Amino acid sequence: MAKYTFDHIHHFTRDPEGVAKWYENTFGAEVIRTMPQGKPRVDVKLGGCNIFILDVSGDPKAATEA
Repeated sequence: MAKYTFDHIHHFTRDPEGVAKWYENTFGAEVIRTMPQGKPRVDVKLGGCNIFILDVSGDPKAATEA
């Protein structure tokens, strides 16, 4: 059987802090906050995989409902 691993995944959301907190509370993920190019960013590390949480709240094309 094949074994799959992931270096990173992208999670697009209008609430990066809420999503990071969910990963932390639900799975025990490590929350990582940085300031690339002076803009706040929140990501998580879960089981060796980086989850890049990308804020789409300012994007009018981002869906408001699933």
